[in-house]
Amino acid sequence: MNNPRKAPSAVMLVGIIFTLIGAVFLPIGIFLRGVDGLFFFAFGMVGAVLLGIGIALLIVSSRRRRVQRAVTEKGDYVIARITGISRDMNVTINGVHPYIIECSFRDPDNGITHTFRSENLLEDPSPYLDSDEIRVYINPDNLDEYSVDLPSAAGRTVVHH
Repeated sequence: MNNPRKAPSAVMLVGIIFTLIGAVFLPIGIFLRGVDGLFFFAFGMVGAVLLGIGIALLIVSSRRRRVQRAVTEKGDYVIARITGISRDMNVTINGVHPYIIECSFRDPDNGITHTFRSENLLEDPSPYLDSDEIRVYINPDNLDEYSVDLPSAAGRTVVHH
């Protein structure tokens, strides 16, 4: 049994699409700028805007991955209780809403309960969980920087081919 596959980030997918479209439209607009100003605007300016938005989205997605990797490598974590597994109705991948794990942790120092959400998962993680607790790697200085560690909640698995 494997851990459920993570879904690609919607921000990353949109960033890739916008960057590719912008990278095609911008050179066409530059090439056609001598023919007619309308072509330059229609292709060149729209291409430049899409390219800029696409690159910005890719930077945001890259930063999120870097933050998750950094908190995981740093090793500070809390044990959170899984409060629910549901579908993320705000995202659709190939016509299917991905699953998310929602978990919470009550800080014993101040009594505040923090809720964390996993990345989007392409399949139901329920069969892979052997506990109602899950490790969440955190940045203690900024709890908005976290990574829900799905493998920590899964039992020991062996893949046979």
